[in-house]
Amino acid sequence: MGLVDFFVPFVNVFGVPLFEGIVFLFSVVCMLVAVSIARDLAKRNEGPPEKPATTAISSSQSAS
Repeated sequence: MGLVDFFVPFVNVFGVPLFEGIVFLFSVVCMLVAVSIARDLAKRNEGPPEKPATTAISSSQSAS
């Protein structure tokens, strides 16, 4: 959000509607990038689940 703070002094130059539009477009672009990354990570993690690691329990540990 530091970029938004950077643009605040230019509100008088841009005007409030244009400034609000820039902030809105910036937030939409950030959201689309996040969704794109999340979808890419989800595609990479698709596939059959790996078998969980099993540990052998010795007979001395299982007798209680």
